[in-house]
Amino acid sequence: MAHLHSGYNFEAVPENYIERPPADISQVHANSVILSEVLDANHDKYGVHSLVSRMRAMIYPKIEEFISDACAILQAQLNVPYDPLTSKDITVISRAFEAQKNKLSEEVRAC
Repeated sequence: MAHLHSGYNFEAVPENYIERPPADISQVHANSVILSEVLDANHDKYGVHSLVSRMRAMIYPKIEEFISDACAILQAQLNVPYDPLTSKDITVISRAFEAQKNKLSEEVRAC
């Protein structure tokens, strides 16, 4: 990945930019150009697309695992029979929750 920070001025916009405007508006514009290049979906000048792809490959499976585990726990707690076709269908779980929420403790209902 190319050095994204090359040329990017992290101090171009002060933290209190509402009270104190940037000292050099041309530096803010230069940062804007760099950000536009980073966000360009058609050209990966800085290698960001490949970084995002690698991160997505690492993160999405963890999210899917969490969703699967959370749905399994909710189904067990709400006595929803396991069905592989609807095991991650939140509407099935939501309906079961709505039907049973009066039986749940106040702490659980607040969630």
